[in-house]
Amino acid sequence: MLVNPVKAQEKETAHRVVFQMTSAEIAEQKGLLNNIDNLIKLWKDDVTIHVVIHGPGIALVLAEKTTFKADLTRLIDSGVVFKVCENTLKQKGIDKKAIRNNMQFVPSGIAEIILKQEQGWSYIKSNF
Repeated sequence: MLVNPVKAQEKETAHRVVFQMTSAEIAEQKGLLNNIDNLIKLWKDDVTIHVVIHGPGIALVLAEKTTFKADLTRLIDSGVVFKVCENTLKQKGIDKKAIRNNMQFVPSGIAEIILKQEQGWSYIKSNF
């Protein structure tokens, strides 16, 4: 089932979770994806999940480098929203075109997390 990430963002769910990914470590990125899968299996359509990616975590969404292309596509199709920090892109000299498709961009990853917390979202730092 394909779900538009923008529509998934707008739906009301009992659970709203924002994950922070700041690691380039494959094991930590895999752990993030596993945690997301587990929440979706448990709460199905009653959870909205956003992932804010910044710093070294940008490796997760680099189109040519990520080892999780299929996982990211599957999660996006299920409604998970991935938000990439524009500050990180500027600091690392990475063009938005180098980021895989279907990502959203935010001016500041940290500011996005703060906004979500102020709106009552549950916050998970996904580095182990």
